[in-house]
Amino acid sequence: MNKHNILLVCDHRNTRDWGCRSSSIALGQILGCRGEIDTLSRDLATKRHPSGPLRSYINRGRHGRTVSRAIRKIDAFRTLYRLIGGRDDYVFRDPARTLNLFRKEAKLGNSLLADVQQRFEKSDSVVVNGGNTLMFDSTPRREMLFQLFAVELAASLGKPVYYLNGMIGDGPSPDSSTEMQQILLRTLSKCRSVSMNDPHSMKYLAEMGLSNVQWFPDALFTWRTRYAPLLDSGLYAHTPEMLEAWPDSNRIFGKKESWPAGYICLSAATPTRSATRQTTSIGLSSSAPGTRIKTGHPETFYEKLITGLMKQTGLTVVVADPSGDEFLRPLCERLDLPFVPSTANLFAGTGLLAGARAFVGGRYHPAIMASLGGTPCTFLQGKAYEADRLQHVLEYDTSPVFPVDEDKENIQAIIDYTAAKIAEGDTLRKKLINQAHKNSYKARYGLCSSLSNPG
Repeated sequence: MNKHNILLVCDHRNTRDWGCRSSSIALGQILGCRGEIDTLSRDLATKRHPSGPLRSYINRGRHGRTVSRAIRKIDAFRTLYRLIGGRDDYVFRDPARTLNLFRKEAKLGNSLLADVQQRFEKSDSVVVNGGNTLMFDSTPRREMLFQLFAVELAASLGKPVYYLNGMIGDGPSPDSSTEMQQILLRTLSKCRSVSMNDPHSMKYLAEMGLSNVQWFPDALFTWRTRYAPLLDSGLYAHTPEMLEAWPDSNRIFGKKESWPAGYICLSAATPTRSATRQTTSIGLSSSAPGTRIKTGHPETFYEKLITGLMKQTGLTVVVADPSGDEFLRPLCERLDLPFVPSTANLFAGTGLLAGARAFVGGRYHPAIMASLGGTPCTFLQGKAYEADRLQHVLEYDTSPVFPVDEDKENIQAIIDYTAAKIAEGDTLRKKLINQAHKNSYKARYGLCSSLSNPG
């Protein structure tokens, strides 16, 4: 008997980001309960792809890719290409309009788009990996527009389509019009099932009028039960050699020869878009290891916070860089602190966070990784709503989300809060592990059953 073929759209497994990669792997593991998985990389959703008269050339070979990059990134090339009837991208706000141009391009020889269409046609069902992509902003993210197009394409082919593992909210510059909301509602209504990662996102869509929406914890929570022996053994937390990350291996531990017996793990909060624009010269998280990227983070804030944490708790601070922006590397070198880059083994990184005495940071998935081992989190302000919603899913008591602000009282409040959580010891850790177990079962069985929803 032939297995059911599932096409997973927006697969993040080729990114350096620990969070996106781990959540995508976990979702693929869950979907494996329903059939064979084929994947379409997230790159298709995030990178513009020119259409028009050079369609048969721009995806072929090194020179073709160079021309494509020039059309996408250089104004003069883009203007010239438009004069001969081309476009720098085939994706529009309206997924129906995108679908029309997509089919035209695929038919006329755009090999990349023709391959995408063929893989949709061969699939038995389509799953869109939502992530934190549904964001209402004055300039919609291309990834969001591509995801809506993927739903449109699957529905037009008569394929069952599911939107899973998502989150929704307002962006840094919220869109005051209702155009995107109407497009979103019309498109997601074509899904057999829509699953959000938190109850607030579910309520948000339900109040817009979407009837096929439910919520289950992020797929990453399933690692609590899948890898319980590994997490509970502390193997990765106490075996630094597992964090092999060429070419960074000799730089991970500073001048220390072994891992500290107890440590606090810290990572930088997600920078706001406005801060990034003010200071960013290279805005890519996929830069080569060792390349420092300015992100708008106040370095002095992290230096004061790290030194204050070590002084008050007596614990070493291990700095993890789950996203690959390299921001805190120079600070770690100056303070002689362990720095774990995003090139480190993903499971070792999870073990590092899960085995810490506390985690201080503002990123969503690293906080989940920490919770898998019962590590209490001190949340720094990153994306506006992620920390609040995750605390709800983790069933935290009322907990503050601290701003990335150099104010002396703010830094001391972060230190005091973290020290208090560490002092609660195993009682708190057992509570957090128990909640992670609950979220694991909810995510696994909820997301797996979503594919049985007849719509």
